[in-house]
Formats: sequence, structure tokens, C-alpha cells
Amino acid sequence: KMSEDEGLTTGLKSIWGLVGQIPSRGIFVAQFFGTTTLNSFVFGSLGGFLGQTVLGTGPLLPFLAGSWVGFSLSCVYVWKRDTESAIALSNRYPALLQHYLACEFPSEFNEETPAPSKEAMMANLKLR
Repeated sequence: KMSEDEGLTTGLKSIWGLVGQIPSRGIFVAQFFGTTTLNSFVFGSLGGFLGQTVLGTGPLLPFLAGSWVGFSLSCVYVWKRDTESAIALSNRYPALLQHYLACEFPSEFNEETPAPSKEAMMANLKLR
């Protein structure tokens, strides 16, 4: 069964398939902008509507407040989703994580040093 995030990623890859291989950074940026823009618009429109009908004020300031709330909530959602994904992938592929750390931080971590335990990695990720 395909999750919502996998469906979005698959959809982006099929849309831009003619361009060539899409780097993962590009997919992340497209998902971030898409999520935050859509939620900002929806929350802003709802705020503007409620400001116009319920509060009896103009729709501009409630729209701005709703857009701000929608953007903020979207940023928190994307951060939590990607953090959970990173933790799950680090648990699934600890050897790949060890290789990445050895390549990126050779002075602090090398191949001779044993890989940190899953508990140590999880504690390190939760501290950040």
C-alpha cells in the first residue's frame, strides 16, 4: 500500500520524468513549497471568510493571520514527517549511515571505529 508521501513523490517523478533524474533535494523543495503554499492559501481563505462573515471585519487581516498559521503548521508538519523518515531509514540501514558519517566526517568518525548503537543514534537525533 502506497502512503500519501510516496504517492506525491511518484507523481512528481512522473511529471518531471522528461527532464531526467530529479535530485532528492529538488523533490524535498517541491514538496515543501507545495505543502506550505497550499496550506497557507487554505487557512488564509478560511480566515478571510470567517473575518468577513463572523467578525464583520475586512478579509485582509484575517487572511494574513490565517496564512501565517497555515504556513507555520505546514512547516511543523514537514519537519516532523521528515524527521520520522530519517529515523526510520537510519534504523533500517545503519551500515549506510556509518559509511556516510565516515565519508562526511573523516576526522571524527572512521571505518575502524565501531558503528554507534541504535539507542545512541536515536538519543542523538532526539537531542537535536
